Parts: sequence; structure tokens; C-alpha cells
Amino acid sequence: MSKRFMQMSLALLAVALAYHVGAKGAGAQIGVVVSGGHVQLSDGYAITGVVGRTPYVLDYGNQQGTQLPSQVPGTSPVVSTLGSRDGNQFWALLENGDFWYFNFGTWERRGNLVGLPTDVPLGSWGQIKARYDGGGK
Repeated sequence: MSKRFMQMSLALLAVALAYHVGAKGAGAQIGVVVSGGHVQLSDGYAITGVVGRTPYVLDYGNQQGTQLPSQVPGTSPVVSTLGSRDGNQFWALLENGDFWYFNFGTWERRGNLVGLPTDVPLGSWGQIKARYDGGGK
């Protein structure tokens, strides 16, 4: 009786593991999520968006977007974008209101939409103590 019980338990465990592995594999096939998408219907601008923090620009005549060489700075999610057709200029508005501008390879922060200061992480307690106690002297 106990041998049969052990075999049934192992069989159920194998089924549960197979289901778990299969469910995780199926969840990984979601694909990309584009955020901050924008379609500009005028000369000189294109369809823009970000995947994670990586900006993409799609000119009307192309079938696939072009990835910009550097990621959008900051930690807040990107909520809106705008970019030139050639990818040399790109604008990104973050959820916390920060407005970033990409111009020929460099990002610069242009301000905050609602005039609030940006959040600055303070670091760990040990880093703060080390900064103010003179390096442990």
C-alpha cells in the first residue's frame, strides 16, 4: 500500500512540475511592450516609442523602427515621446514630470512639467554615514 501511495505522489508531483514549467514558458512569450508611443502626422517627425528605456523611431516609409544609441535617463516610466525622422532629436516625458531631450547623441534634462524637483535616491544608511563622518576618521 505504501509503495502504491509513493508512486501516486511522485506522479502528481511530476504533473505539477510539468505544468509549472510549461506555464512559465508560455508567460515568457508575451513579446515587447511599447510605452510612451506617439504618432506625429507632419513633416520631419515620425512614430516614436520606448521599449523599457530604449527609444525607437519609425519613419513613415520604413517597415521597422530604428533604435537610438542610448537609453532615456531617469528611473520613472516614460509616458510620452516625440522624435525626428532621422533619430537625431528625441523628446521624452517621464511619469514624474521630468522632460528629457536627446540631441545628436547626448541627453539633457530640460525641466519638469509641473515644476517639481526630481527625486534623488539618498543611498544606503552606510553611504550616508560615510559621507558625513569624514570617511571614518
